[in-house]
Amino acid sequence: MAHIEKRAEKRYRVRYRDPAGRERSKTFHRLSEARRFRATVEDELGLGLWVDPRAGKTLLKEFASLMERRLNLRSSTSERIAGFMRRQILPAFGSLPLNKIDRPSVQMWVDDLTETHAPRTVRDSYRILARILREAVRQGLIRQSPCYLISLPRQCRSEPRYLSAAEVGCLAEAIDPRYRTLIYTDAYLGLRWSELAGMKRTSLDLLGGRLFVVGALHRVGHDWHYTDQLKTVGRSIALAPFLVEMLSEHLRAAPVSEFVFSSPQGEIILKGALTRFPP
Repeated sequence: MAHIEKRAEKRYRVRYRDPAGRERSKTFHRLSEARRFRATVEDELGLGLWVDPRAGKTLLKEFASLMERRLNLRSSTSERIAGFMRRQILPAFGSLPLNKIDRPSVQMWVDDLTETHAPRTVRDSYRILARILREAVRQGLIRQSPCYLISLPRQCRSEPRYLSAAEVGCLAEAIDPRYRTLIYTDAYLGLRWSELAGMKRTSLDLLGGRLFVVGALHRVGHDWHYTDQLKTVGRSIALAPFLVEMLSEHLRAAPVSEFVFSSPQGEIILKGALTRFPP
């Protein structure tokens, strides 16, 4: 139980023991304030909600840095999160102690971002901040996260536009002939760009008519990294006979490379190569 000691010069000290048995104290100038604090501490200790006030003094930027090292994220994911941290989160909250970030300040931050950024950017930034503060709660640094009942901008989703077979053919005819097979492959298999660019020759079974999607290319800074996805989202896709024939012809004529689709020099293909059309 907490108790109040009267000190000299009208000071009142509240003394109590934390869950670990360590003695704690806090001094007040008014008896009413000391009584309110005593009641709060006793309630928190009784309900198991007490949090060390000193733990919450950790700056958000310091905690986020420690959290990032622990999570061991994929390079591309880590870079993406770092971008949101650098541009949206750290300027607003980086130098604040975790226990000084409250719900009104989070809502104001969201409102300010909404005026200058797309809804998706705002929502992604908020999710990252919320994740950091949830982890701070889990580690006992703060009692609860201020990221609750926050009004976020609505994200209007437009209906995807799918090309018809005729439109795919027109696009393939208009592009550099070296990339026509790539256009047909992507149009009929629905691969992500990272999977298409990272498709290796060894992942194709042309005799069996199947593609094994087991990896992808991800850009980190100015470098490209191949990530093995077999343990997570690896999958097998059946190839239509016309695609088997097109891929066979493509590989016979393509430059030497471990990837199915590459630049004329056999290097990693960049998206920009597909936006240049012959006159």
